[in-house]
Amino acid sequence: MYAGGSYNASQAHRRFARMIDNFDDFCLWTYVVVDDLLLKLAPWLGRPGPAPACSDSEVLTLAIVGECRGWDRETDLLRHWAEHPGLFPHLPSQSRFNRRRRDLAGACNLVRRAMLELLDLAADRQCAIDSLPVPVMAFHLVPGSAATDDWKAAGAGTRGRVSSAR
Repeated sequence: MYAGGSYNASQAHRRFARMIDNFDDFCLWTYVVVDDLLLKLAPWLGRPGPAPACSDSEVLTLAIVGECRGWDRETDLLRHWAEHPGLFPHLPSQSRFNRRRRDLAGACNLVRRAMLELLDLAADRQCAIDSLPVPVMAFHLVPGSAATDDWKAAGAGTRGRVSSAR
C-alpha cells in the first residue's frame, strides 16, 4: 500500500518512465501505475453494484492524463478522449465521470504522489514556475487626507488611480 508517503514501485515502472516518448506510452504507463496502486487500495474503495464498463483505474487515468495535457474542463477532456478510442473504448458520460472522479479524489491524490515519485520529479531540486504577476492590491490616495500633499510632492499623486473607476 501507499504508506508513509512512499510508493514501493518496481524497477520496471521506473525504467519504463524513462522511456516514455509519446502520448500512447504515457497513457499506458499511467494506467499501469494507477491500476497497480488501486489494486492495493481496493479494500478501502469498496464499490457497490456491478462493475462499470469504465473501471476506476481508467477514470483516474483519464483525469490524471487530462490534467497533464491541460484539459481543464470535463467537456474538453471527454471530447479529447473521444478522439483516442483505441486507448479507452468505454468513456463514461460527463455527469458519471464527474461523480466517479469526485468519489476517487483521495485515491487520485495518492496516485499523483506516486507518479511524481516514479518520475523523480518530486525530488528535483530545481524547478521552473511559469507565472504572471497579478496585482492583488492597489494603492489609492484618499482625497482630503493630510498625507495626500506629501505623496503628490513625492510624485505619487496618480499611483493607484484607475481611470475607469468612478
